Formats: sequence, C-alpha cells, structure tokens
Amino acid sequence: MAQMASGDDAALFTFVDSFGDQVEAQVRRIVGGLFRSDILADGDEINGLVLNVCLAIHDRASGWHPGGAPPWVWAHSAIRQVVISHVGHRQVADETGIEGDVNGDQTVGADVTPDTWHALTNEHPYLQLLDQVLLEEGSARDRWIFIEYLTQQGSGDPSPANTVGEVFTLSPANVRQIVRRQRVKLKRRAEGDPHFAPLLELPLVSAA
Repeated sequence: MAQMASGDDAALFTFVDSFGDQVEAQVRRIVGGLFRSDILADGDEINGLVLNVCLAIHDRASGWHPGGAPPWVWAHSAIRQVVISHVGHRQVADETGIEGDVNGDQTVGADVTPDTWHALTNEHPYLQLLDQVLLEEGSARDRWIFIEYLTQQGSGDPSPANTVGEVFTLSPANVRQIVRRQRVKLKRRAEGDPHFAPLLELPLVSAA
C-alpha cells in the first residue's frame, strides 16, 4: 500500500498477486448480496471486477494506515460502489417502507455517505425523526453502525451484520446488539413522545 501511495504503479500488480484472493472474496460477497448469480458464475466478470476494485484501492492507498483493517475491508464502501456501477442496481423496499433504487438516491439501499444521508433525512420525514433520536440517544459510532446496517439490509445483503462488522472491525454479534439497542431506543421514544409517534409505523421500530 505504501508503494502504491508513493506512485509506484507496478505495486498494483504486486498487490493483485498477493491479495487478489481476498479482494475476490469481498467482491463475491457484495455481488452475492445483490443476488447476481449470473455474475458470480462468470469468471471473466469477476476477474474484471477484482482488477477494477484493486485500481480503486490503489487510488486511495494514501489514506490507508498500517495496523488498521485490511485494505479490502477498509475500502469497503468504494469497493461496493465499483461493483454496483458495473453490476447495476436492483429495486428494493427496505424496512423503512420507502421503495427506490439501490443506488442510494431514493432509499437507504446502498452505501450512504454523510452527505447523502443528510439529503435523505431532509426528503423523508420518517428518516428525519429516526435520525433525531439516533443523534440524541446514541454515540456517533453506534448511529453510523445502525445507518450502515439499514443500508446493507435495504440493498438485499443476506448478512448485514457480517458486512457492517467487517467495516467497523466488530463481530456480527456486536453489530446485532448495537442495532437492537438502537431499535429499542427508537421504540421507547416513539411510545413516550407524540412527536416521534410516527416511527411506530416503521416495522423496524414497532417490532423492537
């Protein structure tokens, strides 16, 4: 990574040779979460995605620090965007009940940056109420873990706790505990404050 960050383009091929299998596993996990079995079965498609993902990691190499998450986990959001841009989007309806395209423009259905999340909360009153509770009653990290969990779940990821755990270097069990606590907080506020009562219309809150 240090060599790539220094501008050594040849280091890209060393990275591919050394860590291509790990990158491919991440790519296959994301493609599987999009239910694109046709892509998973096409070796040429997967190889092309792996190379494109390695290029994306190369372009971001200067931001990686030794001792942290492996590059293919650290750059998960960028990797997912590379895969989605190649594979395409699928229509989903997430637990908020807001239906839209998996590109994140209309729903919490793909990786959401702070800017896009802010835009979403401005567009959807339910998300605005939900985020207000997250901001008031949880840590910044737990808030974002919850948002990322909804993101992965909305995109059709069959194991959102595993995916989010890799990003935040947490076990899936820890992720699920954090998500459960956030849901309980949301339900408590919704039941105790009429301002937040509309949140009870969301399955993720009412079923907490």
